Amino acid sequence: MLVMNGGVWHRVDANDTDVVRKNIFITYCPSWIVPGDRYTSDETWLQTLSRERRIIMRSYAYPYQHAKRSPDDFPLYLDRATGEDRDAGTYRDHVVLERRKRKLADGA
Repeated sequence: MLVMNGGVWHRVDANDTDVVRKNIFITYCPSWIVPGDRYTSDETWLQTLSRERRIIMRSYAYPYQHAKRSPDDFPLYLDRATGEDRDAGTYRDHVVLERRKRKLADGA
């Protein structure tokens, strides 16, 4: 078994033996990084997920849509205490959500 970061250059050597080699490739990452396992997810199933999980498992309209998240996907996490999608008083109203950075904690 080999566990590694998928961003590391890697390859598989030729199997010159009589033993069948089996590989299982499992990858996990946010949907806007790479479509490692799918381009579409079942819409009925997606509706059973939380908002954050729907964003992570979303379907793509075209293969490279994963490279830039939809403005509707910002921010990924809502404020736990208030449920708000923005930090009050941090940015002026004209700054769109996908350009804003969220506070991690009070004063951060």
